Amino acid sequence: MNSSVAFPVFWEGEEKWLEQKVQAKDSLVLAVETKQEKHIGNLNLESIDWISRSAVGGIMIGDKEEWNQGYATEAEKLLLAHAFGALNLNRIHAHIVAGNAGSVRAAEKAGFQKEGVLREHLFKNNRYHDVIAVGILKQDWEKLSQ
Repeated sequence: MNSSVAFPVFWEGEEKWLEQKVQAKDSLVLAVETKQEKHIGNLNLESIDWISRSAVGGIMIGDKEEWNQGYATEAEKLLLAHAFGALNLNRIHAHIVAGNAGSVRAAEKAGFQKEGVLREHLFKNNRYHDVIAVGILKQDWEKLSQ
């Protein structure tokens, strides 16, 4: 949920980035697709701390035609099931730009709780933006999954 990319990214750079992520032991990057196999975005776990069993989660639905269709919520729930089940993590947290109501709503529907506000944490489009810190614990997810 990071909106801080400041420079253009070229295809070769994207390929190298993805190759590094696939080989990394502290991150996981997945595609978000519709049932018709249309790639509409990505979701990830970054900075996985295997000792503390925590990670930073993120999602981006880049195809605006697919916004508000429930894809982000469904993808986040699937990611949490994998993170808390197969990976045995205990905590996932994320940062959401305060004005991004859709991302806040999707995170809340997936079970994330607001943990605080980082005031003027992000500079984008010539102004500072607050960022909402959200998180979910394995025990909270287990209660929601029952």
